[in-house]
Amino acid sequence: MKRKVQDIHVDKILLNVRSVLLFGEIDTPMANQIISKLVALDSLNTRPITMYINSPGGCVADGLAIADTMKGIQSQVITMVMGEACSMASVISTCGDKRYVLPHAIWMMHDMSVYAGDYYAKTRAREKSWQHYYNTLINILKKYTKLSQAEFDLAERGELWLNAEECVKKGVADKIINSI
Repeated sequence: MKRKVQDIHVDKILLNVRSVLLFGEIDTPMANQIISKLVALDSLNTRPITMYINSPGGCVADGLAIADTMKGIQSQVITMVMGEACSMASVISTCGDKRYVLPHAIWMMHDMSVYAGDYYAKTRAREKSWQHYYNTLINILKKYTKLSQAEFDLAERGELWLNAEECVKKGVADKIINSI
């Protein structure tokens, strides 16, 4: 019997094949969804999980929660960059146990953005936390990539954009793949 299109539940199919989508801006609801799926899949068995990434980035705290979960579960997490992995999504992409990129994908990192529209004393009090987050992001990228200090400096002054070939050359991805 042939199934009707409206009977197909994409989320169920993706979970059955151990795939998670990180698409769009990283925020608390998205992070909660991603983390829940990773933990649930890991509780079923420890076969690899593939995380497809197409994201402009987003909240550092939420992104680090995703990255910590990826590293904290027993299942290997394979990251697959398609479209773009920018800002916080670029950091998450490097945390995969295996890291792939599609031929036309783009990867970008830049200095961390902070919201400082508040009273002066409050922003000064937050500066230590901001520095901790920034150092954490840089340490992750230094651990999992071959980016040079000059490239980190460029990203701190502006943005570092890499195409698929450059991602492999710089150790941001392990391999370019042509199909998913």
